[in-house]
Amino acid sequence: MIMNNTGTTRSSAKRLSKKQNQMSGAIFREKLSKLTDENTALIRENRNLWCENRDLKRILENANAKRDSVGEIGTKLLIALANFKGSGKGKITETQLIRLVKLPAAKCKRHFEDLKTRKFVNTDDATVEKPHSWHVTSHGRGYLVNRGLI
Repeated sequence: MIMNNTGTTRSSAKRLSKKQNQMSGAIFREKLSKLTDENTALIRENRNLWCENRDLKRILENANAKRDSVGEIGTKLLIALANFKGSGKGKITETQLIRLVKLPAAKCKRHFEDLKTRKFVNTDDATVEKPHSWHVTSHGRGYLVNRGLI
């Protein structure tokens, strides 16, 4: 039997080394298993967060579309103005438009104020001889085009 300086034999050192390798292999496999489980959990969480993010983006887009909408009456007014082919380069007087869209004058005025605030329509300066005439601005046309309405 050959003894080394620690007082163990070579065969017992080999057995000890083999046992240590088996233990370190088992520890490695255990750590690998834990990391694999953690990675799987993170991938699952990432997928869930991605789906949740996608759903929230859809909700936000729908909310923005509703907020940006001028409503049914505003849209009807914009389309009527955009499609008007009367005299005066596509401009229409308030009275003509009210007759065209068949809405009460008060509703038209309220919705025109909203459309004016958003810079979708504009009016010429009215005088005693000439009443207001309305026309759709480039912003208003853009709104209609983006929604496929004209």
